[in-house]
Amino acid sequence: MNISKHFITIHMQPLFWGLCGLMSAIITLQSSVVAALWLLFGFCGLTRVTPISQNMRIIILASMLLGGIRYQTQLFTFDTFYQQNTEQKNMSIGLLEDVSIVHAIDDAVKTPYTLKLLVYAPKQKMRLFVTVPLHYPYTHLRGGMCIELPPHTYKKSNNKAFNRYLMKTFTQASVFLFKIPKRMYCSDLSRANKMYQWILNKKEHLFCSIQKNFSKPTAYLISLIFLGKTPFAHAQNRDIRENFGYWGLLHMIARSGLHLVIFFSVLGFLLAFFGLSPKTKLSFTLILTYGYALFSWLSLSFIRAVLSATLTAYAQIRGHITRPIDILTLTTYIFLIANPVALFFLDFQLSFGLTAILCWLSELEKAT
Repeated sequence: MNISKHFITIHMQPLFWGLCGLMSAIITLQSSVVAALWLLFGFCGLTRVTPISQNMRIIILASMLLGGIRYQTQLFTFDTFYQQNTEQKNMSIGLLEDVSIVHAIDDAVKTPYTLKLLVYAPKQKMRLFVTVPLHYPYTHLRGGMCIELPPHTYKKSNNKAFNRYLMKTFTQASVFLFKIPKRMYCSDLSRANKMYQWILNKKEHLFCSIQKNFSKPTAYLISLIFLGKTPFAHAQNRDIRENFGYWGLLHMIARSGLHLVIFFSVLGFLLAFFGLSPKTKLSFTLILTYGYALFSWLSLSFIRAVLSATLTAYAQIRGHITRPIDILTLTTYIFLIANPVALFFLDFQLSFGLTAILCWLSELEKAT
């Protein structure tokens, strides 16, 4: 079997070349001359094996330009925030997007627990990571609540990797507090922010209901698999993770594309009993999938799965024949345009890279 021949017939598509150009620009701007030379020699070698037409070259150059602009825009937005907010003390009023407690010794104050808050400040239109050391694993804070952060200043970290992580999560800054922020009532929220607060409240209510009505091990598994939310790590929960890890099944309790595929298939099977047309059934399935994603905690792999399912369903509704490798390529292209910095993180590389390998092996099997 000539693997290189199958590799070229699978991937030599305009969309693939566009993705190569997009990734090349992002890597070059991040890694400077070394990556630029590596990419230059790589493209020269590929063009000798498979000649690239003029249209392909235009697609590559346009994608490289787009990737460079998006990457620089993301950097510029992050740097501008610190230039405008470094000197003054800020008092932020924000919505709690996520609340979690980590059982780990804090290096700064030597406390056994750490409270992690993800806060969105509507007036400033910014997102903050808030860290609070705790002596006891108890907090009255819940997702959807309004809190008031005491006056604080923002200082850009010298750790470039940490800054890239903030950019990847669309977070402007990280704040360290010694006291739990005060809860307050927000009366001046816009209609969109009130709707967002309602969604956060419903998510938190669903999570708390599961924790209250099920045993700790069952609630732990349901929250992880169906909601994508990690509860507080009690001793029983840690034992569950260790047992799954011992048998090499830890990935089964981390919500990913596999769980969405199962959810998507079950919905399609149930809707088939109503005698709906294929297009109507796909449309309803997509709407329910979006609702499920809206009221759960998203991860990178889950976002990839939702986007891939959307593109696949849209193609089927329009009557187009698609291949998984093409859907994944388009998904990667869209994702990197929205978040170029994610390219340098392991979760993106594993999620998209391993999926690409599986799609490629599937195409090789079909070709033989």
